[in-house]
Amino acid sequence: MIDVLGIGFGPSNLSLAIQLKELAFFNDKKVRFFEKKKSFSWQPGLLLPNTNLQIHFLKDLVTLINPKSPFTFINYLKEQGRLSDFINLNVSYPSRMEFNDYLFWAANKFEDIVSYNSYITDIEPKYDVNQVSHFKVTYVHDNIPNEIETRHLVIASGRSPKIPSAFFQIYDGINVIHSDQFTKSEVHKIASENNLKDHKIAIIGAGQSAAEIFLYLLESKNPNLKVVNFIRQFGYSPADSSSFRNKVFDPDFVDVFYNLPSEAKNNILESLLNTNYSVVDPDLISKIFTKLYHMQHFDRSNNGAIVSLSEIKNVIRNSENKIEIEYSSKINSKVEKQEFDYIVLATGFEQAFLYKKYFNKFKDIIHYGNDSNLEVNRDYSIKFKKCSEAKLFLQGYSEMNHGIADTLLSVMANRAFTIATSLIGGNKN
Repeated sequence: MIDVLGIGFGPSNLSLAIQLKELAFFNDKKVRFFEKKKSFSWQPGLLLPNTNLQIHFLKDLVTLINPKSPFTFINYLKEQGRLSDFINLNVSYPSRMEFNDYLFWAANKFEDIVSYNSYITDIEPKYDVNQVSHFKVTYVHDNIPNEIETRHLVIASGRSPKIPSAFFQIYDGINVIHSDQFTKSEVHKIASENNLKDHKIAIIGAGQSAAEIFLYLLESKNPNLKVVNFIRQFGYSPADSSSFRNKVFDPDFVDVFYNLPSEAKNNILESLLNTNYSVVDPDLISKIFTKLYHMQHFDRSNNGAIVSLSEIKNVIRNSENKIEIEYSSKINSKVEKQEFDYIVLATGFEQAFLYKKYFNKFKDIIHYGNDSNLEVNRDYSIKFKKCSEAKLFLQGYSEMNHGIADTLLSVMANRAFTIATSLIGGNKN
């Protein structure tokens, strides 16, 4: 029996490991993390050059809780011998490459408590009389099935790629991929090579990832690469990252949001969509417009295009293994077709798998709200119908309860601290 088992070892559970270590939890408790990847990585499919983090570097793994921690981003820079150079960059938003390196640096310090190449196949609540006493977890490590029992669980295994229904039948991870696979894909390889073969690629989506991939492909070394970005609205919508708007990502706002009635929560979430969903940094929008301007008016090239106000009606794979996209215009309802070699779905993520994968044996003991979402306590533990000595915490799955920042890095350190203090016994629901 161990005390805490963490499922997933990305930034969220890495932050938790740091908090538990600094609160001396490891001194007399047994903690373990399982991670399905073979080594630590953070969004490896989206680590493109010249892309930046979208939050301030001080919202790292621990600074907002303990600025003196040796695990801060600033201490990482100091240890790498580039603190002065970073200061001279005069940026608040470091590159994703650098932040990924920071996370990797921190994760390496916890290798003794992480089992990589491990994935969960089942979680079962166990009872003592009529209350939940602990959990039995079935997992596979290095292709060998095994079981472990734990007093508490923390799930932070990320979300799954969202595949629009029109692409279900032809999705293969080769010619049709999700954006989270991009840097590992054939599309990325083609764009990185200086060859003369014609390729036509469609990007579906209008968010930050879609725009970053679109610009990357526009700047490809392959002069015969044609790229089309299908967007449902009229061009990209700029992300609202103004100072007052950004206060919704402050840790203090979680308390405010959590205590609101459901209707108020829904209204606030809807009003804040333009801070996070299907929006693009204004600077990136400007870069893309400038690139297309020069392609059209100076290079005389039609290799890049945005199809705005488009609604995809049908997608098929033809006899030549090309993908045909049939789409209509929202302006005049005119239906057109284009043929592509590759499709990149920059269509976001969903958490439906959370219910299917982990909670098959919890159906009778979990509280669900009127919107069918899990009810979650303020300390991020799931509300059980039965009394429970054991707690099951969620990291990154509680936007409806804790606010729009819950899926982002902004509140990561504070959320981990809340969970850590709850595990120690100093936090109420």
